[in-house]
Amino acid sequence: MALRVTTTGSDVFLKDLGILIAHPTTSRDLSLEFTALELKTSLQLTAAVQGGQLVADDGSYVIHATDYDPDEVLIQQLGYRDDTLYVSEAELGSYGDTYVKPDIFPLALNSTAQVTQNVYCPAGRWITWQVSSDDKVVLTGCPASGIYTVDSILDQQNFTVNEPIVDGTGGFISIFHPEAGLRIGIDDSGFDHITGTNLHDALASIDFMWEQTSGINILTHRELDQLVHNIAEDSFEEVTYDGVHPTSDIIWTNSGKTTKIREEQYTWNGNKVDTLTMIQYDATGIEVERVVETYTYTGPKVTQISRSLV
Repeated sequence: MALRVTTTGSDVFLKDLGILIAHPTTSRDLSLEFTALELKTSLQLTAAVQGGQLVADDGSYVIHATDYDPDEVLIQQLGYRDDTLYVSEAELGSYGDTYVKPDIFPLALNSTAQVTQNVYCPAGRWITWQVSSDDKVVLTGCPASGIYTVDSILDQQNFTVNEPIVDGTGGFISIFHPEAGLRIGIDDSGFDHITGTNLHDALASIDFMWEQTSGINILTHRELDQLVHNIAEDSFEEVTYDGVHPTSDIIWTNSGKTTKIREEQYTWNGNKVDTLTMIQYDATGIEVERVVETYTYTGPKVTQISRSLV
């Protein structure tokens, strides 16, 4: 991206860049003289553009004083054209949906098109660098009023949406980034109780584990020998047989056998128990863990028991 500046009536001295832009100067391309980082960190350049002493453009569009953002200079110069490639500081410090550009929404909307699913926002010349393909679009006061998600960026003022949209003109538009935590991936391998492939879902799983319904929470309880606790609640116990030997002992929440609490499963070798599998379920009847005991005999006597947490 070029960064061309034009004086508006007087000389402009940019001390931190070490240059004097004498008036009249037209379309001086500072991106040919300085790095993107130097332009981003120049407080005098930012102040001059935002204060109206310099008019800036990017080679195609005028950068209005209220639109000038030094972050854009850095990102564009590095060739990043899509916000999906990074999570900004503003997004990381936020919760829930956050405006793509704070303090300017809602903006006037020009038009929407049913056939192309296009949205035209003439004031949004920053669309190509700050809007990404998963952002939320809220339209109001127009035939296409509703909530949409960005599909693809066409240029600095136009983008398409995923959802069907009707033809319309006028109204207002607001664009939001989704929660930053949904865009930060994590590796959940090696964790027994943390699930999810992004930060939001992982934290939600931790929160669930810490929730208390009664007594101690799940994570504290996990540090105890859960499988040796007796059932101390209303329950219904069912024993099944293979004809002679018991094959399972299931503890249910009620006689209607709605939800399992705990279960023991037996396998037999003749008249000897070969293995015992103990299964613990959570409050919704989903298996939490199981331990398998394997018995070794010397004659009729059990001499060894090995346990494996499956």
